[in-house]
Amino acid sequence: MRSICFVAVFLLSTVGKSLCQSTGNHLTEPGAKRKFTGLSHIEIDLGQRNTLLIWFDQYTQVLARKNIDSVLRLFVADYRNVEDTTQPTTRSIHALFKLRPDNRDLSVRATPQATTDFRFRKGESPVEVKTKQDTLQVVWLSATASAMPTDFAVYFLVNNLRDLDRLLQAGASMPKWNKHSNRYGRLNTTT
Repeated sequence: MRSICFVAVFLLSTVGKSLCQSTGNHLTEPGAKRKFTGLSHIEIDLGQRNTLLIWFDQYTQVLARKNIDSVLRLFVADYRNVEDTTQPTTRSIHALFKLRPDNRDLSVRATPQATTDFRFRKGESPVEVKTKQDTLQVVWLSATASAMPTDFAVYFLVNNLRDLDRLLQAGASMPKWNKHSNRYGRLNTTT
């Protein structure tokens, strides 16, 4: 009888831990880690389901690129010049922003939604809802690099790329990195 109670308590404690795991992380989907560059990552919640992901092999790479907010300002200015405002706002956008010492490149890929989703509110007309987030991927390249680096990249997963300008204007710019602490995000080592 005593061993049956022990087994029951053990099983309940194991099930409880597995059911209480957080599912808010962007990396919980199967195969999600293969989409990103680097061995380790820092994930920072920017509010309203917007996230900053920094993937790297060595933490010195993060410290060498403390200018994420300046890079974001460059992107916002460049994106305003090329944004296609005639397309539906429900499409998902992946923007690849390549920074070189002498220039920068921007590649924009739009993906329409597979389904059309609507939200209904009492007394209002139905509103078409966007179901996939936009992604801004920032990579730093040397002047002679021909291939994408596989050791460092910054990803902004946002509801809409226009939200990046709002984040900057609201003062929610990127954190200042402190080489003695990691208080701005979770430092996770992944393999």
